[in-house]
Amino acid sequence: MKKQFFLSNISVVCLLFLSFFGSAQVNFNDYHPLQSKGNVPEDFSIETSQKIKQAQEERRDGLTSKQQKIFVEQVNYTIDDLLKSGLVTYGDEVTTYIQRIGDRLTASDADLEGKLRFYTLNTNEANAFSTDQGMVFVTTGLIAQMTNEAQLAFVLAHEIVHYQEEHVLDLYDYVNDNKSLSYGEKVRFFSKYSRDNEFEADKLGVKLYHAAGYSSSEITKTFDILIYSYLPFEELPFNKEYFNTPNLFVPEKTFSARKNDITAKQRYNDQFNSHPNVAKRIEALEKEIANYADWGTVLNYPEQSFEEVRSICRYEYILNEVYENKTIDALYSIFVMEQEYPNSRFLNRCKAQIWLEVMKEEKRDYYGFNPYMNFDNRYERQFYEGEISLLNHFFTQVPDEGKVALGLRIIHDLYTADTADALMRRMWQKGIEVAADNSIFELETFSKHNFNQAVANLEAERLAQQSVDSVGERRKRWDKYETIKNKRSGLTVDAGIDSTKFYLYGIADLINDSTFNKQFETYHQKVKEEELEEEEFFTMTDEEQMAIETEKYEDQLHLDLDTVLLVNPFVIEFSKRNELDFQKSDVLEERLLTVVQEVGNELGVVVNRLDRSQLQSMTTQQYNDLALIMRTIEKGVQTTEPDVFMIDLERLDSLKLVYGSSKVMLLSLEHSYNDHINVASGVVFSILFPIGMIYFPIALLTAHTTQMNVYIMDLEKGELVVEKSYYSKDQVSKKMLASRCHALFSQLKETGNEN
Repeated sequence: MKKQFFLSNISVVCLLFLSFFGSAQVNFNDYHPLQSKGNVPEDFSIETSQKIKQAQEERRDGLTSKQQKIFVEQVNYTIDDLLKSGLVTYGDEVTTYIQRIGDRLTASDADLEGKLRFYTLNTNEANAFSTDQGMVFVTTGLIAQMTNEAQLAFVLAHEIVHYQEEHVLDLYDYVNDNKSLSYGEKVRFFSKYSRDNEFEADKLGVKLYHAAGYSSSEITKTFDILIYSYLPFEELPFNKEYFNTPNLFVPEKTFSARKNDITAKQRYNDQFNSHPNVAKRIEALEKEIANYADWGTVLNYPEQSFEEVRSICRYEYILNEVYENKTIDALYSIFVMEQEYPNSRFLNRCKAQIWLEVMKEEKRDYYGFNPYMNFDNRYERQFYEGEISLLNHFFTQVPDEGKVALGLRIIHDLYTADTADALMRRMWQKGIEVAADNSIFELETFSKHNFNQAVANLEAERLAQQSVDSVGERRKRWDKYETIKNKRSGLTVDAGIDSTKFYLYGIADLINDSTFNKQFETYHQKVKEEELEEEEFFTMTDEEQMAIETEKYEDQLHLDLDTVLLVNPFVIEFSKRNELDFQKSDVLEERLLTVVQEVGNELGVVVNRLDRSQLQSMTTQQYNDLALIMRTIEKGVQTTEPDVFMIDLERLDSLKLVYGSSKVMLLSLEHSYNDHINVASGVVFSILFPIGMIYFPIALLTAHTTQMNVYIMDLEKGELVVEKSYYSKDQVSKKMLASRCHALFSQLKETGNEN
């Protein structure tokens, strides 16, 4: 959508007034995740097919008609998929801020003024890119890493030049040769250009940047962001007493490791890279900067606080780390932000959530196996540089039961510090449940005294022992078996405390709390009952086991469902060459949505819809709701039960009243057709005629491959209650879909077995 920026002086004053005081209203102690605001832009609401039709009417130099057709289709579908993913926001504080800088940069160029739309992409990757349609995307991860507005201004100037000089057209060969890549992978390459394009964008970007009045000192500093973006957004010394409280003592020696050096550098061999190395770009920029006089001194314009916008992005950065279960990264980022916002409920919730994930990761079942371990996210397998490496080293030193104890300690303290927070109360109850569900975590192992009390008691015992001149008694106390038992309790042979087992003294107040013990035992008893059932199960015959498993499988679908909210389906149609066919995918998606609606009506199930096909009539609030639901479902799909992801419960719980159901359904459908018949096989089996008579019919009949996945999330629980996959060799006809959906909805309507 082309925006009009010719405002009257009064309008400008009002806009600045509202933006300034609007930004001041951000409450970081009670922060709420970033959401879109205002009217839905046309970039989001216009159908992709219409965009393609309009784009085909504009000729692009350097591309033939056929190339342009392919390019326009690929780019528009890719970008629209991103716009509808829920990761892009509009009208929010960050987007408004970016748009204002963009308007300032283009004000000096009449050909650019008012042609560009700027959006925020909520991802931790430090990136920005422009598109052929005149959109510029900036990630929250990029702003989180910056130190002032001027740095962001130069990045935007660079991207504006890419659009202005039509560098994006040079991506045609990449887009055309990599049709099978995911949307995310393609989007990432929207920021990859040739060496000449990068140098040109740097050079011409200086002109726009200079005209906007920014300081020349920040231009080359923007490359520091590129070099060090793999590090946390600040490099603060980690406080070795960070975990210490009146109830928990963590000795300094657990942080005694030498931190890993930061290894990134500007100059490297770029002979085989498409991009020039940073050192060469800086050298070229310094020469270009020298060509301009009368440089401005602006680092931050006063219309909106850069620090506030950056804090928003850093909060989103932390939330993304929590979603991705990046334990060390999230805890260090929270530590950094707590220096500025020590009483933030949002940070406390994120901290409690990540510790719940830690406790789950350290779970062991009755047989000592952890079925929930994420092998791609183990602390020992991560390599960190700088201050964060000390925190990572700390985690490698603490054994599994110690991490569970630390999780209990920290979540409990967060809860007692803010008992009015209902979500934190639920997190604390979930923490007890997760700990009780862990066979390696036994309350009997832990001391009833905290670390300082234990030291004082041992010192008193030592003094008393010195007054007793009885060697035999001392030997009796420290014989072989007592020594083994004491070591398990964190005691040393010389009647001291083994500080490496500090965690054994970290939950003494909980051990002595009858309410905690009762809750823990209730959950633990349930675990024991499940273990007994499991033992009984393995004593059954194969037929008995199969009957139980079949009943459990079928009962999962029995939800007594009468109303469901259907959200964005993922529908993919592959061509014979295994290439994504966008147009056929659209047709198949519409067919699926129509069938689901018809089957629901037939069986008396109300199907409310919230999907991208309704974007033309969708409100911003509905767009935000859809973004939240999709993000939570994606988290649920990636997480193995028991699901402890609770940070969205408060917002999710409110949606069931809006959409008339606590159940949300997501469908994915993938179909491909490949009969593997080519010229070579045709010639061979034509010669071998009898074999060909058998081969060709089989090849045609088995050419279809269809997979349909069904996910249902319970908004009240915030977790997936159904996750089913159906595979077939059938063509995806309306009849086939109706048959599958009829069977599915019939089961969903049935009442489940509560026992």
